[in-house]
Amino acid sequence: LPPGNWILTSHHVDQTVGRMRGRELSGEGISVWAAQVQDGQLRALLWLAMPVDDFPHVHRIGHNGCTEDDSIERLDLTKTLTQPECLGVYGHRDLAGPMTSRNQRTMAWLAEHHVPDPGPVVRFVYKIRTDGTYGDVMLITPTAPFSADAEATRWARLLREACRPLFEGRASDASLPALPQPEAAPPEQAAASAGS
Repeated sequence: LPPGNWILTSHHVDQTVGRMRGRELSGEGISVWAAQVQDGQLRALLWLAMPVDDFPHVHRIGHNGCTEDDSIERLDLTKTLTQPECLGVYGHRDLAGPMTSRNQRTMAWLAEHHVPDPGPVVRFVYKIRTDGTYGDVMLITPTAPFSADAEATRWARLLREACRPLFEGRASDASLPALPQPEAAPPEQAAASAGS
């Protein structure tokens, strides 16, 4: 995980399928959500999904990795139909946009801990399937640290570089890039805010 204090907010088991020599295989994968909250404000949410069991053509049941549109940037890096790979950067007006249909448990955890919706957020997604494994990662963070879409795109490419060896089974762990920090307000602006 990027540096910081992360809290597991939900996890569940995914059913996976694959095929070898004409025979269908089944197994399990794991999906986890974690939150980083700093001074009562949401800093980031992270989702990670990987198989527990690697076997030929393994993937989560009912899941197609590279179908989202309406992105700031979206790269479909797919080599074959059975091995999708994609990287996307998506903007949302608030946290409910990307989270309501994805993970109600995490939304409930944020509400229970009185963590407010941060307003505009950026969502990074990297997904890949190979011959014998898969990996999905999504990170959602407030847009404040990114002054331009190009900065968000650069960070997304760092995310891919960090995760790809793990997701392809070439590494046993990954160190995600540090989250960009929001720029500090100029001293005169901070003083004006404190006085109002």
